[in-house]
Amino acid sequence: MKQDFPKICLIVFLLIPVAFPQVQLKDVLYKVMDNYAPLKSAKYAYEKAELELDNQRKKQLPGLAFDSSYKYISDVATITIPPKTVAMGVNNNYDMGISATYLLFNGFAKENVIRIAEDQKEIMRQEVLKKEKDTAFETIETWKNIENLKLQKSIIKAGQDRVNIQLNKIKSLTGQGFSLPIDVLNTQLTLANYEQKMLELDSTLQTAGDKLNNMAGSIIEVPTPDEQEYTDSMTVPTLNVQKREEIMELELNRNIVAEQQHLAQAVNYPEVVLNAGYRYGRPGLNPSTDEWMSYYTFGGAIRWNLWDWGARNSESDSREKEISSIVQKKQNFTDQISLGFDAALRDYRSMQSKYKVLNKTKFLAGEKLRLITEQYAGGFVSNSDYQNAEKDFLEAQLNYEQQIVKLLLKRIEIEYLSGKSWTEWRLE
Repeated sequence: MKQDFPKICLIVFLLIPVAFPQVQLKDVLYKVMDNYAPLKSAKYAYEKAELELDNQRKKQLPGLAFDSSYKYISDVATITIPPKTVAMGVNNNYDMGISATYLLFNGFAKENVIRIAEDQKEIMRQEVLKKEKDTAFETIETWKNIENLKLQKSIIKAGQDRVNIQLNKIKSLTGQGFSLPIDVLNTQLTLANYEQKMLELDSTLQTAGDKLNNMAGSIIEVPTPDEQEYTDSMTVPTLNVQKREEIMELELNRNIVAEQQHLAQAVNYPEVVLNAGYRYGRPGLNPSTDEWMSYYTFGGAIRWNLWDWGARNSESDSREKEISSIVQKKQNFTDQISLGFDAALRDYRSMQSKYKVLNKTKFLAGEKLRLITEQYAGGFVSNSDYQNAEKDFLEAQLNYEQQIVKLLLKRIEIEYLSGKSWTEWRLE
Protein backbone atom coordinates (compact mmCIF):
# COMPACT_ATOMS: atom_id res chain seq x y z
CA MET A 1 0.00 0.00 0.00
CA LYS A 2 2.82 2.39 0.87
CA GLN A 3 4.47 1.65 -2.45
CA ASP A 4 1.28 2.63 -4.30
CA PHE A 5 0.90 5.96 -2.45
CA PRO A 6 3.21 8.02 -4.81
CA LYS A 7 1.34 6.63 -7.83
CA ILE A 8 -2.01 7.57 -6.31
CA CYS A 9 -0.75 11.12 -5.60
CA LEU A 10 0.48 11.45 -9.20
CA ILE A 11 -2.88 10.31 -10.61
CA VAL A 12 -4.76 12.74 -8.36
CA PHE A 13 -2.43 15.59 -9.40
CA LEU A 14 -2.98 14.87 -13.08
CA LEU A 15 -6.73 14.81 -12.63
CA ILE A 16 -6.82 18.20 -10.95
CA PRO A 17 -7.46 20.89 -13.62
CA VAL A 18 -4.64 23.39 -13.89
CA ALA A 19 -5.66 27.02 -14.38
CA PHE A 20 -3.42 28.79 -16.87
CA PRO A 21 -3.36 32.59 -17.03
CA GLN A 22 -5.62 33.82 -19.82
CA VAL A 23 -3.91 35.63 -22.67
CA GLN A 24 -4.95 39.24 -23.08
CA LEU A 25 -4.94 41.13 -26.36
CA LYS A 26 -2.83 43.94 -24.86
CA ASP A 27 -0.11 41.46 -23.84
CA VAL A 28 -0.10 39.94 -27.33
CA LEU A 29 0.28 43.42 -28.85
CA TYR A 30 3.46 44.06 -26.86
CA LYS A 31 4.79 40.63 -27.83
CA VAL A 32 4.19 41.40 -31.49
CA MET A 33 5.89 44.81 -31.13
CA ASP A 34 9.03 43.04 -29.88
CA ASN A 35 9.03 40.25 -32.44
CA TYR A 36 7.42 41.23 -35.78
CA ALA A 37 10.11 41.28 -38.48
CA PRO A 38 8.86 44.28 -40.56
CA LEU A 39 8.67 46.39 -37.40
CA LYS A 40 12.14 45.28 -36.25
CA SER A 41 13.45 46.25 -39.69
CA ALA A 42 12.01 49.76 -39.30
CA LYS A 43 13.60 50.06 -35.85
CA TYR A 44 17.00 49.06 -37.25
CA ALA A 45 16.63 51.72 -39.94
CA TYR A 46 15.95 54.29 -37.20
CA GLU A 47 19.02 53.17 -35.25
CA LYS A 48 21.07 53.50 -38.44
CA ALA A 49 19.81 57.08 -38.86
CA GLU A 50 20.84 57.80 -35.25
CA LEU A 51 24.37 56.57 -35.97
CA GLU A 52 24.56 58.61 -39.18
CA LEU A 53 23.54 61.75 -37.27
CA ASP A 54 26.22 61.04 -34.68
CA ASN A 55 28.71 60.52 -37.49
CA GLN A 56 27.86 63.89 -39.09
CA ARG A 57 28.23 65.70 -35.77
CA LYS A 58 31.64 64.15 -35.15
CA LYS A 59 32.78 65.08 -38.65
CA GLN A 60 32.37 68.76 -37.72
CA LEU A 61 34.90 68.42 -34.87
CA PRO A 62 38.63 69.09 -35.40
CA GLY A 63 40.42 66.18 -37.06
CA LEU A 64 43.60 64.77 -35.52
CA ALA A 65 46.01 62.65 -37.56
CA PHE A 66 49.43 61.04 -37.13
CA ASP A 67 51.81 60.43 -40.02
CA SER A 68 55.40 59.29 -40.48
CA SER A 69 57.71 58.82 -43.43
CA TYR A 70 61.20 57.79 -44.46
CA LYS A 71 62.95 58.91 -47.64
CA TYR A 72 66.38 58.12 -49.01
CA ILE A 73 68.00 60.68 -51.34
CA SER A 74 70.91 59.37 -53.39
CA ASP A 75 72.43 62.80 -54.19
CA VAL A 76 72.26 65.94 -52.08
CA ALA A 77 73.20 69.46 -52.97
CA THR A 78 76.45 70.87 -51.57
CA ILE A 79 77.95 74.33 -51.30
CA THR A 80 81.65 75.02 -51.14
CA ILE A 81 82.90 77.71 -48.84
CA PRO A 82 86.65 77.38 -48.93
CA PRO A 83 88.20 75.64 -47.32
CA LYS A 84 85.00 73.54 -46.56
CA THR A 85 82.28 71.88 -48.56
CA VAL A 86 78.92 71.93 -46.76
CA ALA A 87 76.13 69.45 -47.63
CA MET A 88 72.70 71.08 -47.98
CA GLY A 89 70.88 67.85 -47.19
CA VAL A 90 71.26 64.29 -45.97
CA ASN A 91 70.72 60.96 -47.62
CA ASN A 92 68.42 59.50 -44.97
CA ASN A 93 65.37 61.62 -44.12
CA TYR A 94 62.96 60.81 -41.27
CA ASP A 95 59.80 62.67 -40.43
CA MET A 96 56.77 62.12 -38.16
CA GLY A 97 54.16 64.28 -36.53
CA ILE A 98 50.62 64.99 -35.37
CA SER A 99 48.40 67.42 -37.23
CA ALA A 100 45.00 68.97 -36.46
CA THR A 101 42.57 70.36 -39.04
CA TYR A 102 39.37 72.29 -38.42
CA LEU A 103 36.82 73.56 -40.92
CA LEU A 104 36.06 76.95 -39.42
CA PHE A 105 33.51 78.17 -41.95
CA ASN A 106 31.98 76.92 -45.19
CA GLY A 107 28.94 79.09 -45.71
CA PHE A 108 26.93 77.34 -42.95
CA ALA A 109 27.01 74.11 -44.95
CA LYS A 110 28.14 71.98 -42.02
CA GLU A 111 25.18 73.19 -39.94
CA ASN A 112 22.84 72.33 -42.81
CA VAL A 113 24.32 68.84 -43.11
CA ILE A 114 23.61 68.19 -39.43
CA ARG A 115 20.05 69.48 -39.72
CA ILE A 116 19.46 67.20 -42.72
CA ALA A 117 20.71 64.22 -40.71
CA GLU A 118 18.41 65.23 -37.82
CA ASP A 119 15.40 65.40 -40.14
CA GLN A 120 16.28 62.05 -41.71
CA LYS A 121 16.47 60.52 -38.25
CA GLU A 122 13.04 61.96 -37.40
CA ILE A 123 11.62 60.54 -40.63
CA MET A 124 12.82 57.09 -39.59
CA ARG A 125 11.21 57.59 -36.17
CA GLN A 126 7.91 58.46 -37.84
CA GLU A 127 8.27 55.34 -39.99
CA VAL A 128 8.62 53.26 -36.81
CA LEU A 129 5.52 54.88 -35.29
CA LYS A 130 3.52 54.28 -38.48
CA LYS A 131 4.71 50.68 -38.69
CA GLU A 132 3.73 50.19 -35.03
CA LYS A 133 0.21 51.45 -35.74
CA ASP A 134 -0.11 49.28 -38.86
CA THR A 135 1.17 46.27 -36.93
CA ALA A 136 -1.15 46.96 -33.99
CA PHE A 137 -4.18 47.22 -36.28
CA GLU A 138 -3.21 44.03 -38.12
CA THR A 139 -2.76 42.20 -34.80
CA ILE A 140 -6.09 43.41 -33.42
CA GLU A 141 -7.84 42.49 -36.67
CA THR A 142 -6.34 38.98 -36.60
CA TRP A 143 -7.20 38.53 -32.91
CA LYS A 144 -10.82 39.67 -33.37
CA ASN A 145 -11.23 37.46 -36.43
CA ILE A 146 -9.98 34.45 -34.45
CA GLU A 147 -12.40 35.27 -31.64
CA ASN A 148 -15.22 35.54 -34.15
CA LEU A 149 -14.29 32.27 -35.86
CA LYS A 150 -14.26 30.45 -32.52
CA LEU A 151 -17.59 32.00 -31.58
CA GLN A 152 -19.04 30.94 -34.94
CA LYS A 153 -17.91 27.39 -34.20
CA SER A 154 -19.67 27.53 -30.82
CA ILE A 155 -22.84 28.81 -32.47
CA ILE A 156 -22.77 26.10 -35.13
CA LYS A 157 -22.02 23.46 -32.48
CA ALA A 158 -25.14 24.58 -30.58
CA GLY A 159 -27.06 24.34 -33.87
CA GLN A 160 -25.73 20.81 -34.41
CA ASP A 161 -26.92 19.82 -30.96
CA ARG A 162 -30.41 21.17 -31.67
CA VAL A 163 -30.62 19.42 -35.03
CA ASN A 164 -29.34 16.14 -33.54
CA ILE A 165 -32.15 16.27 -30.98
CA GLN A 166 -34.59 16.93 -33.81
CA LEU A 167 -33.12 14.05 -35.83
CA ASN A 168 -33.65 11.61 -32.96
CA LYS A 169 -37.26 12.76 -32.65
CA ILE A 170 -37.87 12.33 -36.39
CA LYS A 171 -36.31 8.86 -36.43
CA SER A 172 -38.58 7.85 -33.60
CA LEU A 173 -41.63 9.32 -35.34
CA THR A 174 -40.66 7.68 -38.65
CA GLY A 175 -40.42 4.34 -36.94
CA GLN A 176 -43.95 4.90 -35.62
CA GLY A 177 -45.20 5.98 -39.03
CA PHE A 178 -45.83 9.60 -38.02
CA SER A 179 -43.04 11.05 -40.15
CA LEU A 180 -41.59 10.44 -43.62
CA PRO A 181 -38.09 9.16 -44.48
CA ILE A 182 -37.57 12.34 -46.49
CA ASP A 183 -37.69 14.28 -43.19
CA VAL A 184 -34.80 12.18 -41.89
CA LEU A 185 -32.79 12.90 -45.05
CA ASN A 186 -33.50 16.64 -44.89
CA THR A 187 -32.37 16.77 -41.27
CA GLN A 188 -29.24 14.79 -42.04
CA LEU A 189 -28.55 17.16 -44.94
CA THR A 190 -28.76 20.10 -42.53
CA LEU A 191 -26.23 18.40 -40.26
CA ALA A 192 -23.94 17.76 -43.25
CA ASN A 193 -24.11 21.46 -44.18
CA TYR A 194 -23.22 22.40 -40.60
CA GLU A 195 -20.29 19.99 -40.67
CA GLN A 196 -19.08 21.57 -43.91
CA LYS A 197 -19.24 25.01 -42.29
CA MET A 198 -17.22 23.69 -39.33
CA LEU A 199 -14.51 22.32 -41.63
CA GLU A 200 -14.28 25.66 -43.46
CA LEU A 201 -14.05 27.50 -40.14
CA ASP A 202 -11.30 25.13 -38.93
CA SER A 203 -9.21 25.84 -42.03
CA THR A 204 -9.68 29.62 -41.77
CA LEU A 205 -9.00 29.50 -38.03
CA GLN A 206 -5.75 27.57 -38.57
CA THR A 207 -4.55 30.16 -41.10
CA ALA A 208 -5.40 33.08 -38.81
CA GLY A 209 -3.80 31.33 -35.82
CA ASP A 210 -0.58 30.67 -37.75
CA LYS A 211 -0.45 34.33 -38.74
CA LEU A 212 -0.85 35.54 -35.14
CA ASN A 213 1.74 33.05 -33.87
CA ASN A 214 4.19 34.20 -36.52
CA MET A 215 3.69 37.85 -35.59
CA ALA A 216 4.08 37.18 -31.85
CA GLY A 217 6.93 34.70 -32.20
CA SER A 218 5.18 32.21 -29.89
CA ILE A 219 2.04 30.08 -29.64
CA ILE A 220 -0.94 32.28 -28.77
CA GLU A 221 -4.13 30.62 -27.58
CA VAL A 222 -6.98 33.07 -28.14
CA PRO A 223 -9.82 32.35 -25.70
CA THR A 224 -13.28 31.65 -27.07
CA PRO A 225 -15.51 34.61 -26.16
CA ASP A 226 -19.08 34.42 -24.99
CA GLU A 227 -21.88 35.71 -27.17
CA GLN A 228 -21.88 39.45 -26.72
CA GLU A 229 -23.83 42.62 -27.27
CA TYR A 230 -22.29 45.76 -28.69
CA THR A 231 -22.41 48.80 -26.44
CA ASP A 232 -22.09 52.01 -28.40
CA SER A 233 -19.99 54.14 -26.07
CA MET A 234 -17.43 55.48 -28.53
CA THR A 235 -16.43 59.10 -28.17
CA VAL A 236 -15.64 60.24 -31.70
CA PRO A 237 -11.97 61.28 -31.67
CA THR A 238 -10.90 64.62 -33.08
CA LEU A 239 -9.08 64.35 -36.38
CA ASN A 240 -5.55 65.70 -35.95
CA VAL A 241 -4.06 65.61 -39.43
CA GLN A 242 -0.75 67.07 -38.27
CA LYS A 243 -0.21 64.04 -36.03
CA ARG A 244 -0.45 61.62 -38.92
CA GLU A 245 2.97 60.17 -39.62
CA GLU A 246 2.58 60.57 -43.38
CA ILE A 247 2.02 64.34 -43.03
CA MET A 248 4.93 64.73 -40.64
CA GLU A 249 7.21 62.84 -43.02
CA LEU A 250 6.22 65.11 -45.91
CA GLU A 251 6.94 68.18 -43.76
CA LEU A 252 10.34 66.75 -42.79
CA ASN A 253 11.11 66.02 -46.46
CA ARG A 254 10.26 69.62 -47.27
CA ASN A 255 12.72 70.74 -44.57
CA ILE A 256 15.43 68.48 -46.01
CA VAL A 257 14.99 69.91 -49.51
CA ALA A 258 15.14 73.44 -48.05
CA GLU A 259 18.41 72.57 -46.28
CA GLN A 260 19.76 71.09 -49.53
CA GLN A 261 18.85 74.38 -51.18
CA HIS A 262 20.91 76.20 -48.54
CA LEU A 263 23.78 73.79 -49.22
CA ALA A 264 23.69 74.75 -52.88
CA GLN A 265 23.92 78.41 -51.89
CA ALA A 266 26.75 77.81 -49.38
CA VAL A 267 29.33 77.95 -52.19
CA ASN A 268 28.64 81.68 -52.42
CA TYR A 269 30.76 82.00 -49.28
CA PRO A 270 34.44 81.27 -48.78
CA GLU A 271 35.64 78.11 -47.10
CA VAL A 272 38.05 78.75 -44.22
CA VAL A 273 40.21 75.91 -42.83
CA LEU A 274 42.62 76.11 -39.87
CA ASN A 275 45.44 73.68 -39.26
CA ALA A 276 48.19 73.13 -36.70
CA GLY A 277 50.82 70.46 -36.18
CA TYR A 278 53.77 69.16 -34.24
CA ARG A 279 56.65 67.62 -36.26
CA TYR A 280 59.68 65.62 -35.25
CA GLY A 281 62.28 64.63 -37.82
CA ARG A 282 65.83 64.28 -39.04
CA PRO A 283 67.20 66.55 -40.33
CA GLY A 284 64.04 68.59 -39.64
CA LEU A 285 64.18 72.20 -40.83
CA ASN A 286 67.96 72.44 -41.02
CA PRO A 287 69.19 70.23 -43.87
CA SER A 288 72.81 71.11 -43.20
CA THR A 289 72.85 69.24 -39.89
CA ASP A 290 72.01 65.58 -39.66
CA GLU A 291 70.22 65.84 -36.28
CA TRP A 292 66.77 65.13 -34.84
CA MET A 293 64.67 68.17 -34.13
CA SER A 294 61.05 69.14 -33.33
CA TYR A 295 59.02 72.13 -34.45
CA TYR A 296 55.42 73.44 -34.61
CA THR A 297 53.28 74.60 -37.49
CA PHE A 298 50.13 76.71 -37.59
CA GLY A 299 48.24 78.08 -40.54
CA GLY A 300 45.02 78.49 -42.41
CA ALA A 301 43.58 78.36 -45.92
CA ILE A 302 40.77 80.07 -47.79
CA ARG A 303 39.05 78.68 -50.83
CA TRP A 304 36.35 80.62 -52.67
CA ASN A 305 34.51 79.33 -55.72
CA LEU A 306 33.93 82.58 -57.62
CA TRP A 307 32.28 81.27 -60.78
CA ASP A 308 30.55 78.01 -61.75
CA TRP A 309 28.52 79.12 -64.79
CA GLY A 310 25.32 79.39 -62.77
CA ALA A 311 25.28 75.76 -61.58
CA ARG A 312 24.55 76.76 -57.99
CA ASN A 313 21.58 78.87 -59.05
CA SER A 314 20.18 76.06 -61.20
CA GLU A 315 20.39 73.63 -58.29
CA SER A 316 18.72 76.14 -55.97
CA ASP A 317 15.88 76.66 -58.47
CA SER A 318 15.48 72.89 -58.81
CA ARG A 319 15.13 72.54 -55.03
CA GLU A 320 12.53 75.31 -55.01
CA LYS A 321 10.41 73.38 -57.50
CA GLU A 322 10.78 70.23 -55.41
CA ILE A 323 9.55 72.11 -52.33
CA SER A 324 6.49 73.30 -54.27
CA SER A 325 5.79 69.70 -55.31
CA ILE A 326 5.98 68.49 -51.70
CA VAL A 327 3.65 71.28 -50.53
CA GLN A 328 1.04 70.26 -53.11
CA LYS A 329 1.46 66.59 -52.20
CA LYS A 330 0.98 67.42 -48.53
CA GLN A 331 -2.21 69.35 -49.28
CA ASN A 332 -3.59 66.50 -51.37
CA PHE A 333 -2.73 63.97 -48.68
CA THR A 334 -4.37 66.16 -46.02
CA ASP A 335 -7.56 66.27 -48.10
CA GLN A 336 -7.48 62.48 -48.58
CA ILE A 337 -7.05 61.90 -44.84
CA SER A 338 -10.03 64.14 -44.05
CA LEU A 339 -12.18 62.40 -46.67
CA GLY A 340 -11.13 58.96 -45.40
CA PHE A 341 -11.91 59.92 -41.79
CA ASP A 342 -15.36 61.26 -42.70
CA ALA A 343 -16.09 58.14 -44.79
CA ALA A 344 -15.09 55.88 -41.88
CA LEU A 345 -17.46 57.76 -39.56
CA ARG A 346 -20.30 57.37 -42.07
CA ASP A 347 -19.55 53.66 -42.42
CA TYR A 348 -19.57 53.31 -38.64
CA ARG A 349 -22.98 54.96 -38.29
CA SER A 350 -24.33 52.78 -41.10
CA MET A 351 -22.93 49.68 -39.35
CA GLN A 352 -24.62 50.78 -36.12
CA SER A 353 -27.98 50.90 -37.89
CA LYS A 354 -27.37 47.52 -39.47
CA TYR A 355 -26.35 46.11 -36.08
CA LYS A 356 -29.72 47.14 -34.60
CA VAL A 357 -31.53 45.44 -37.48
CA LEU A 358 -29.45 42.26 -37.10
CA ASN A 359 -30.01 42.27 -33.34
CA LYS A 360 -33.75 42.45 -33.93
CA THR A 361 -33.49 39.76 -36.64
CA LYS A 362 -31.67 37.45 -34.26
CA PHE A 363 -34.34 37.94 -31.59
CA LEU A 364 -37.16 37.31 -34.06
CA ALA A 365 -35.44 34.25 -35.54
CA GLY A 366 -34.93 32.87 -32.02
CA GLU A 367 -38.58 33.42 -31.13
CA LYS A 368 -39.67 31.81 -34.41
CA LEU A 369 -37.51 28.74 -33.73
CA ARG A 370 -38.86 28.48 -30.18
CA LEU A 371 -42.49 28.64 -31.35
CA ILE A 372 -41.99 26.22 -34.23
CA THR A 373 -40.22 23.77 -31.91
CA GLU A 374 -43.24 23.85 -29.61
CA GLN A 375 -45.69 23.58 -32.52
CA TYR A 376 -43.74 20.72 -34.10
CA ALA A 377 -44.03 18.79 -30.85
CA GLY A 378 -47.79 19.22 -31.15
CA GLY A 379 -47.83 18.22 -34.80
CA PHE A 380 -48.96 21.63 -36.09
CA VAL A 381 -45.96 22.30 -38.39
CA SER A 382 -43.79 20.16 -40.63
CA ASN A 383 -40.13 19.23 -40.30
CA SER A 384 -39.38 21.52 -43.26
CA ASP A 385 -40.75 24.44 -41.25
CA TYR A 386 -38.45 23.49 -38.39
CA GLN A 387 -35.41 23.18 -40.67
CA ASN A 388 -36.05 26.58 -42.23
CA ALA A 389 -36.46 28.18 -38.80
CA GLU A 390 -33.25 26.53 -37.60
CA LYS A 391 -31.29 27.79 -40.61
CA ASP A 392 -32.71 31.30 -40.23
CA PHE A 393 -31.75 31.42 -36.56
CA LEU A 394 -28.23 30.15 -37.18
CA GLU A 395 -27.68 32.64 -40.00
CA ALA A 396 -29.04 35.48 -37.85
CA GLN A 397 -26.65 34.57 -35.02
CA LEU A 398 -23.63 34.41 -37.32
CA ASN A 399 -24.47 37.70 -39.06
CA TYR A 400 -25.03 39.38 -35.70
CA GLU A 401 -21.63 38.31 -34.27
CA GLN A 402 -19.81 39.22 -37.50
CA GLN A 403 -21.36 42.69 -37.39
CA ILE A 404 -20.05 43.22 -33.86
CA VAL A 405 -16.51 42.43 -35.04
CA LYS A 406 -16.92 44.81 -37.97
CA LEU A 407 -18.08 47.56 -35.62
CA LEU A 408 -15.14 47.02 -33.24
CA LEU A 409 -12.61 47.07 -36.08
CA LYS A 410 -14.22 50.14 -37.68
CA ARG A 411 -14.04 51.96 -34.35
CA ILE A 412 -10.33 51.17 -34.06
CA GLU A 413 -9.84 52.21 -37.69
CA ILE A 414 -11.38 55.61 -36.84
CA GLU A 415 -8.95 56.01 -33.94
CA TYR A 416 -6.12 55.00 -36.29
CA LEU A 417 -7.15 57.56 -38.89
CA SER A 418 -7.53 60.30 -36.27
CA GLY A 419 -3.77 60.25 -35.57
CA LYS A 420 -3.98 58.72 -32.08
CA SER A 421 -1.16 56.47 -30.91
CA TRP A 422 -1.99 52.74 -30.85
CA THR A 423 -1.49 52.73 -27.08
CA GLU A 424 -4.52 55.05 -26.78
CA TRP A 425 -6.88 52.85 -28.77
CA ARG A 426 -9.83 51.27 -27.00
CA LEU A 427 -9.43 47.54 -27.53
CA GLU A 428 -12.80 46.29 -26.24
